[in-house]
Amino acid sequence: MAYSVTCITTVKEAKAAWDLLSPHEHLQDEWKYRYLYFQYNPKPIFFYELLRSGKPVALLPLQKNEQGVLEFFGGSKFYKNSIFMQDTNPDSYKFLFAGVKEPMNL
Repeated sequence: MAYSVTCITTVKEAKAAWDLLSPHEHLQDEWKYRYLYFQYNPKPIFFYELLRSGKPVALLPLQKNEQGVLEFFGGSKFYKNSIFMQDTNPDSYKFLFAGVKEPMNL
């Protein structure tokens, strides 16, 4: 099983990945809700998508804050920030984080 990480930087692709991998369990898991905040205070998007054999299995949705540090999409005002993980391999988190090459504040 081969893993790879891609970085999504466009809103259109970010929405598609979010809709596919979000658990959709809470209001804050919904793109429409998060995007309301983003559209009035946009920041560069860095959505890291973990692929297993080419299929998306996890998403780390991040944005770059004013200090140049990656943080969860929407910022710290959201209490339900999380990684959207659909893979059962315990090493998946390690593979996902290895693909992020910039400082993060999660």
